[in-house]
Amino acid sequence: METIKEITPLKPSDLQLAQFGYQQFNVELVKSVSKEALLDPALWVHSATKMHLNDEVRIVDIGGTMLARLIVTFANGHDVRLQLLEYRIFEEEDIPEALEEYFVKLRGQQKWCLMKRGNPEPILQGIATKQDAEREKAEYLRVLRS
Repeated sequence: METIKEITPLKPSDLQLAQFGYQQFNVELVKSVSKEALLDPALWVHSATKMHLNDEVRIVDIGGTMLARLIVTFANGHDVRLQLLEYRIFEEEDIPEALEEYFVKLRGQQKWCLMKRGNPEPILQGIATKQDAEREKAEYLRVLRS
Protein backbone atom coordinates (compact mmCIF):
# COMPACT_ATOMS: atom_id res chain seq x y z
CA MET A 1 0.00 0.00 0.00
CA GLU A 2 1.34 3.40 -0.95
CA THR A 3 1.73 5.98 1.81
CA ILE A 4 0.44 9.44 0.94
CA LYS A 5 2.83 12.21 1.98
CA GLU A 6 0.56 15.16 1.25
CA ILE A 7 -3.08 15.16 2.21
CA THR A 8 -6.03 17.13 0.99
CA PRO A 9 -8.25 18.50 3.75
CA LEU A 10 -11.40 16.48 4.26
CA LYS A 11 -14.65 17.82 2.86
CA PRO A 12 -17.66 17.99 5.20
CA SER A 13 -19.26 15.17 3.17
CA ASP A 14 -16.25 12.91 3.98
CA LEU A 15 -17.15 12.97 7.67
CA GLN A 16 -20.04 10.56 8.31
CA LEU A 17 -21.88 9.74 11.50
CA ALA A 18 -20.95 6.19 12.49
CA GLN A 19 -24.50 4.87 12.13
CA PHE A 20 -24.44 5.85 8.43
CA GLY A 21 -20.87 4.84 7.63
CA TYR A 22 -20.65 1.35 9.13
CA GLN A 23 -22.50 -1.06 11.42
CA GLN A 24 -21.60 -2.00 14.95
CA PHE A 25 -22.57 -5.36 16.38
CA ASN A 26 -22.55 -6.68 19.94
CA VAL A 27 -22.24 -10.38 20.85
CA GLU A 28 -22.61 -11.81 24.36
CA LEU A 29 -21.04 -15.24 24.81
CA VAL A 30 -21.74 -17.67 27.62
CA LYS A 31 -17.99 -17.96 28.35
CA SER A 32 -14.68 -16.49 27.19
CA VAL A 33 -13.17 -17.86 23.97
CA SER A 34 -9.70 -17.67 22.49
CA LYS A 35 -8.52 -15.16 19.91
CA GLU A 36 -8.20 -17.95 17.35
CA ALA A 37 -11.79 -19.09 17.88
CA LEU A 38 -13.07 -15.54 17.36
CA LEU A 39 -11.32 -15.34 13.98
CA ASP A 40 -12.55 -18.73 12.75
CA PRO A 41 -14.95 -18.13 9.80
CA ALA A 42 -17.03 -21.12 10.96
CA LEU A 43 -18.09 -19.13 14.04
CA TRP A 44 -19.64 -16.43 11.83
CA VAL A 45 -21.13 -18.51 8.98
CA HIS A 46 -24.77 -18.10 10.11
CA SER A 47 -24.51 -14.36 10.80
CA ALA A 48 -22.09 -13.34 8.04
CA THR A 49 -24.84 -12.13 5.71
CA LYS A 50 -25.52 -9.23 8.10
CA MET A 51 -21.92 -7.99 7.93
CA HIS A 52 -20.23 -5.65 5.48
CA LEU A 53 -16.65 -4.54 4.91
CA ASN A 54 -15.35 -2.30 7.76
CA ASP A 55 -18.17 -3.18 10.20
CA GLU A 56 -17.13 -3.58 13.84
CA VAL A 57 -18.03 -6.39 16.24
CA ARG A 58 -17.81 -6.10 20.03
CA ILE A 59 -17.75 -9.39 21.94
CA VAL A 60 -18.15 -9.84 25.68
CA ASP A 61 -18.84 -12.81 27.91
CA ILE A 62 -21.79 -12.67 30.29
CA GLY A 63 -19.47 -12.90 33.29
CA GLY A 64 -17.80 -9.63 32.32
CA THR A 65 -14.32 -11.14 32.18
CA MET A 66 -13.58 -10.81 28.45
CA LEU A 67 -13.82 -8.07 25.82
CA ALA A 68 -12.86 -8.35 22.16
CA ARG A 69 -13.27 -5.94 19.26
CA LEU A 70 -13.02 -7.04 15.64
CA ILE A 71 -13.29 -5.41 12.22
CA VAL A 72 -14.67 -7.06 9.09
CA THR A 73 -11.98 -7.16 6.39
CA PHE A 74 -13.90 -9.29 3.89
CA ALA A 75 -17.59 -10.08 3.51
CA ASN A 76 -19.25 -12.01 0.70
CA GLY A 77 -22.49 -13.83 1.48
CA HIS A 78 -21.80 -16.47 4.12
CA ASP A 79 -18.04 -15.97 3.89
CA VAL A 80 -16.58 -13.37 6.23
CA ARG A 81 -13.09 -12.60 7.53
CA LEU A 82 -12.36 -10.54 10.62
CA GLN A 83 -9.26 -9.04 12.19
CA LEU A 84 -8.76 -8.65 15.90
CA LEU A 85 -8.45 -5.04 17.10
CA GLU A 86 -8.51 -5.65 20.85
CA TYR A 87 -8.67 -8.66 23.15
CA ARG A 88 -8.73 -8.34 26.92
CA ILE A 89 -9.23 -10.77 29.76
CA PHE A 90 -10.18 -9.10 33.04
CA GLU A 91 -9.59 -10.28 36.58
CA GLU A 92 -11.24 -13.65 37.08
CA GLU A 93 -11.96 -15.37 40.35
CA ASP A 94 -9.19 -17.55 41.70
CA ILE A 95 -10.26 -21.16 41.89
CA PRO A 96 -9.63 -22.30 45.46
CA GLU A 97 -7.66 -25.49 45.89
CA ALA A 98 -10.01 -26.70 48.59
CA LEU A 99 -13.69 -25.98 48.01
CA GLU A 100 -14.61 -23.37 50.59
CA GLU A 101 -18.19 -22.96 51.74
CA TYR A 102 -18.01 -19.17 51.25
CA PHE A 103 -16.09 -17.58 48.34
CA VAL A 104 -15.87 -14.37 46.31
CA LYS A 105 -16.75 -14.25 42.63
CA LEU A 106 -16.77 -11.60 39.90
CA ARG A 107 -20.31 -11.51 38.45
CA GLY A 108 -20.39 -8.88 35.70
CA GLN A 109 -22.70 -5.98 36.56
CA GLN A 110 -23.03 -7.23 40.12
CA LYS A 111 -19.25 -6.73 40.46
CA TRP A 112 -17.54 -8.81 43.16
CA CYS A 113 -19.94 -10.85 45.26
CA LEU A 114 -19.74 -12.96 48.41
CA MET A 115 -21.27 -16.34 47.60
CA LYS A 116 -22.16 -19.50 49.49
CA ARG A 117 -21.46 -22.75 47.68
CA GLY A 118 -24.70 -24.33 46.44
CA ASN A 119 -26.64 -21.04 46.52
CA PRO A 120 -26.85 -19.06 43.25
CA GLU A 121 -27.89 -15.83 45.03
CA PRO A 122 -25.08 -13.63 46.37
CA ILE A 123 -24.90 -12.86 50.08
CA LEU A 124 -23.28 -9.48 49.31
CA GLN A 125 -22.88 -7.87 45.90
CA GLY A 126 -21.59 -4.70 44.26
CA ILE A 127 -18.14 -4.83 45.87
CA ALA A 128 -15.67 -2.86 43.71
CA THR A 129 -12.46 -4.90 44.07
CA LYS A 130 -11.46 -8.44 44.90
CA GLN A 131 -9.46 -7.23 47.90
CA ASP A 132 -12.54 -5.46 49.30
CA ALA A 133 -14.59 -8.61 48.69
CA GLU A 134 -12.05 -10.73 50.59
CA ARG A 135 -12.23 -8.27 53.51
CA GLU A 136 -16.05 -8.43 53.46
CA LYS A 137 -15.84 -12.23 53.43
CA ALA A 138 -13.49 -12.27 56.43
CA GLU A 139 -15.77 -9.87 58.33
CA TYR A 140 -18.87 -11.91 57.42
CA LEU A 141 -17.23 -15.15 58.63
CA ARG A 142 -16.05 -13.43 61.84
CA VAL A 143 -19.62 -12.27 62.62
CA LEU A 144 -21.03 -15.68 61.66
CA ARG A 145 -18.72 -17.45 64.16
CA SER A 146 -19.52 -15.12 67.08
